[in-house]
Amino acid sequence: MADEAKRVKGEDRGTSAAGGFFKGVRREFSRIMWPSREDIVKQTFAVVLLSVLLGVVISALDFGFSTLINLLAGIS
Repeated sequence: MADEAKRVKGEDRGTSAAGGFFKGVRREFSRIMWPSREDIVKQTFAVVLLSVLLGVVISALDFGFSTLINLLAGIS
């Protein structure tokens, strides 16, 4: 019965659970198709540009609405 438990856990092959886990992780990492440096630069530029543009739009809307509310409330 103990031999069967060892076989299920993989202990009879001389590998620990942690060792088997890290071997599996390493195997999976080798299967990943990583993007090229050029793709990463392009995508990073797009994210930064869109973030800045969205920040400008939100700031303009905030300024416009606050000005409108101040005019309606009669606050100078």
